[in-house]
Amino acid sequence: PSLTTYAFSGCPSNYSNSIAHFANDNSSITSTLAITVGGAIMGCLYSFTDRLWVPSMVHTSWNFCQVIFGVKLSGLDEFMEYSLFESKMGPTDLLTGGAFGPENSIITIIATTGLLVFLIWRLIQQDKIVQPFWRRDSIVIS
Repeated sequence: PSLTTYAFSGCPSNYSNSIAHFANDNSSITSTLAITVGGAIMGCLYSFTDRLWVPSMVHTSWNFCQVIFGVKLSGLDEFMEYSLFESKMGPTDLLTGGAFGPENSIITIIATTGLLVFLIWRLIQQDKIVQPFWRRDSIVIS
């Protein structure tokens, strides 16, 4: 698939997922950006493996860990009663993500953006992202 194909197929579902999370308690522009970056990472994982279960399990594992460690799950706190640990957030929302949870942390945003750049770079290296047909040197029609 080309980067353009991803932009027209994967991104709309990623954006709608991010907008859906925007309706959660304590959401913000930065939390929505973080969810969007996370969705793009899931798209890259699918592109690497051609298996939907890989990004599904990564997403499930992330959410499971948040519940187990007693932090808010995308701004929602109704799952905290199932946690095994009680977490106390630090003094600054910038580092901890505040009332939305770790997705809204600047540390998470920087780490996931770096991971996304790396994954896109690897996809390009492995020719899993190609130029769109109108930018290729020649078109072969069978």
